Amino acid sequence: MSENNQKLGQRLDGQESPDAMSSANASARRKLIKAGLTPVVLTLASRPVLAWHCKSPSAYGSANLSNHTHSEWGDEGTKQISYWQNNLWPSPYVKNSTTMGAIFGTGSSTLAKHRLSSGTPLEKYLIAAALNIQLQANSGLRDTNGDKCLLLQDIRDMYVVVSGGTYHPSAGIDWDATKIITYLQENWIVTG
Repeated sequence: MSENNQKLGQRLDGQESPDAMSSANASARRKLIKAGLTPVVLTLASRPVLAWHCKSPSAYGSANLSNHTHSEWGDEGTKQISYWQNNLWPSPYVKNSTTMGAIFGTGSSTLAKHRLSSGTPLEKYLIAAALNIQLQANSGLRDTNGDKCLLLQDIRDMYVVVSGGTYHPSAGIDWDATKIITYLQENWIVTG
């Protein structure tokens, strides 16, 4: 690389060098700080490093929410309800024999596949959420018992709304079926 190209921060192929990009980022940050923005505001305004983000129900319920969704970050393999109606289910679930009780820890002997096609919207979303969590656990993307975003137990706790109960993601916050579905969609747990 010639000395002139190095000074300009460009490689021979016309691309910026990593040092030039870091310098440009630092310059942009300095301009924002001079404009009166604090580092905290800069942090809040920055884009996430990872391609997929999910907030726990408690964090999501406690946040001052805007209309912003996470659609630009991608879904990392999240499957839609229609996918689970037509495809094999992840182990330990078996499409033709898994009951609602097996998924949600209740005594229900109703087959989950029937509720996935003819149940309430909330039932469909919760079944798909449980299957997505299990699929991702089986592929090593998350842990059904220790994931910081959403636990299988959280899905089971949300299921009480199906029978008229109330789900409390955190103290003083109550979610109905609509809020649960919104949470599942905006956090890319189930996408429609």
